[in-house]
Amino acid sequence: PPAVYQYNLSTGELSERARVQFSANAPVGFRAAGSIPGVAILAGPTFSLGVVFYAFDPVSGDEIGSCATQDFTNIRTFETIEGELYAGVATATGGAVIRWLGDLTQGTCGFESVGTLAGGEAAELTGFPDGADTRIAVSAWPSPLNPPGTGAGLWISGPLDENGVPTTGFVRVWSPFQ
Repeated sequence: PPAVYQYNLSTGELSERARVQFSANAPVGFRAAGSIPGVAILAGPTFSLGVVFYAFDPVSGDEIGSCATQDFTNIRTFETIEGELYAGVATATGGAVIRWLGDLTQGTCGFESVGTLAGGEAAELTGFPDGADTRIAVSAWPSPLNPPGTGAGLWISGPLDENGVPTTGFVRVWSPFQ
């Protein structure tokens, strides 16, 4: 099973912070890492076809907690956009973009869905300016659970509101099958 280490840039010291015990909710490996002030999060798919999140204090390296869910089946990446932490995940029906709520006990392991990708598993995401607004762009690949030609492509959100939530859903603007 994976272990978590913290590297001190000033001293060059490497410290083990957590060693994951094997269980159905243990990660196969860590696929995503992200941070905002106050929290650093590592996440990965589990042996039970879910996703597990580990939260750490980014200064001390102390583990804040962990949480596993079957609501997501895979995770690819985290991205900080306008000070908010987002991730792209796969679900049983396609994909979603999720936003950190600030505490592992809120929402689904500390996250809320801010948009879905019909038939596509979220891969990479980024924020981009659109005039005075900020939007989220997400690449997606097809889910093996959906018919060929659905889901894969580039998805764009509506403008983000003051809470970092898109005002309208995600729309696929490009597909490799066009």
